[in-house]
Amino acid sequence: MSADTRFKLSIDDFFELLDTSEVAVVDVRNYDELPVIDGFADRRLPMAVLADHLDELDADAIVFVSQHGNRSLAAAAMAAQHGLGMQLYSLEGGFAAWLRYKAACNE
Repeated sequence: MSADTRFKLSIDDFFELLDTSEVAVVDVRNYDELPVIDGFADRRLPMAVLADHLDELDADAIVFVSQHGNRSLAAAAMAAQHGLGMQLYSLEGGFAAWLRYKAACNE
């Protein structure tokens, strides 16, 4: 599996993972990026500072999230190269997919 796809986690699998494991959700967007989504991510660690904080992350699984899922794939790959031993994921489609999912559930 290539580094570009091996960490992808679908929105449905994301919610299943939240129900079955201790999950840390890490927002890797820059601090000024919108929308601000309260209560979703456990931490906001932009890509520029992520490498300095990887040792602070502790959970059964870590799901990195970005606006559309591109930076979060890079974050998951970086965490794997750093040697983090837990399950590492990138939310496929990022916050945009989560917002679409949430809107569909409210219809």
